[in-house]
Amino acid sequence: LVELRAGTPSLTESNTVMVAQQAALLLNDGSIVSIDNQDGRLDFYGIAEGEGLHVAIRHRNHLDVLSSSPIVFNAGQILSYDFTTNQSQAFGLEQLKEMDNGKFALYAGDYSRDGVIQITDLDLWSAAPSILYEYQFTDGNLDGVIQVTDKDIWFYNRSKLGAVEIRY
Repeated sequence: LVELRAGTPSLTESNTVMVAQQAALLLNDGSIVSIDNQDGRLDFYGIAEGEGLHVAIRHRNHLDVLSSSPIVFNAGQILSYDFTTNQSQAFGLEQLKEMDNGKFALYAGDYSRDGVIQITDLDLWSAAPSILYEYQFTDGNLDGVIQVTDKDIWFYNRSKLGAVEIRY
C-alpha cells in the first residue's frame, strides 16, 4: 500500500495526514508497480503542482516506512523514491534493515501489524507454528509455509519500533 502524506513528520506524534493512497505490488527486486496500469507506474490524481508529499509504504507483516524527504510533484514528471540506497531514506531511527547485498529493506516480523516488532508477534506465530500453503501474516519470508524460519525472521528483527508518524 503506497500513501502520500502531507505535513512535517515528527518522531513523537503524528503530524502528517494521508492525501492519497493506492494499492500496488511489491516485486522481488524491491520495486513497486501498479496493479492496473500496464506500464507499472502508480498514478496519483488531484495533487497540486509543486506540492511536496512524503511517501509511506505499508507491506503486510513488515514495519511501515515513511520517506525522510518529501517528493515535489510537477506536471508530467515521473517521480520515484528509492528506499534501498541508504538508511537515511526513511524517516526515523533504524527504519530500514541493511541486507547482505548492501541495499536496505523493510523489517519483517510485525505479525500483529501494530508498528512494533515485539513478543506479541511471536505469540501470534507460536499459536500456529506449522501451516502449509496459506496466506497468513505470520509467514515472515512469504514462501507460503509457516515454520521455524518465520520465527527466525521475527527473532533477528525483534524489538524494532516503527515510526510513530505512521503507526496504526
